[in-house]
Amino acid sequence: MAGASVKVTDTDKGWRALKDRLLRLSRTGAFTLVGVQGSEAAAQHPGSPMTVVAIATIHEFGKVIHKKDGSEVVIPQRSFIRAAIDEHAVKLQRTATAVGQGVLLGKFAVGQALNLLGEQATGIMKKRIADGISPPNRPSTIARKGSSKPLIDSGQLRGSITHKAEGA
Repeated sequence: MAGASVKVTDTDKGWRALKDRLLRLSRTGAFTLVGVQGSEAAAQHPGSPMTVVAIATIHEFGKVIHKKDGSEVVIPQRSFIRAAIDEHAVKLQRTATAVGQGVLLGKFAVGQALNLLGEQATGIMKKRIADGISPPNRPSTIARKGSSKPLIDSGQLRGSITHKAEGA
């Protein structure tokens, strides 16, 4: 066997192209923003001096308002963003993985994939509001707005939840 040679042929079946595509995609920095944003966020909330994003922030995190007479009004936390994402993290991760694989294989453009993920997250947040978030409204709030369901009055807050793909 001395002096025998072996011929090896390396046939690339797409690995180099896949690797190059993955490297290009990793450099895009593309992402999806989901929540109360844009012109919807800046809109005035009906019957209030506050914007929709200010109302959203108060409900997402809760707030204690100190009145001049020394009393306090406690607006409880009713998370419709963080809690919705936490509750559906596995589902969202599965979607992210599936659309990411689709992008890698050329089945989706990056923007399409980010929009699909954004639509799912937006829908999850809107559904959380529609289903009702604890704690229930106070009797005075129910009397004023005619509903016991928190975060639903004019529908403006729920309607302002949007998504936007960036860098795609």
